[in-house]
Amino acid sequence: MPYPTIIAEGNLVDDIELKFYNEKACARFRIACNSRKKNEAGEWVNTDPIYLSGSIWGKGAENTANTFNKGDSVIITGELKQRTYTTKDGVERTVDEISAENIAAPVKKY
Repeated sequence: MPYPTIIAEGNLVDDIELKFYNEKACARFRIACNSRKKNEAGEWVNTDPIYLSGSIWGKGAENTANTFNKGDSVIITGELKQRTYTTKDGVERTVDEISAENIAAPVKKY
């Protein structure tokens, strides 16, 4: 069964971290996603953000790291995956992450 496909639009929380593993590029990112809704007074307000982390590999990683900076709006498409790791204290943690296939700037709406 394939992993769930995800499309997320948000703003980069930090600058993209580019590293190389066996000469293959990996760019790690974190975005904040939220929406807007009207409150009881009819005013538009932002909802609480959801933070998503992920990575993109290969040439896409290099292009992403050279194109986007902290605060930029992005649209990310990819697969949602779970990863388990052990902390320095020996505690096992599980995280959900985006394995990105594409990262692009959203089309501006006028």
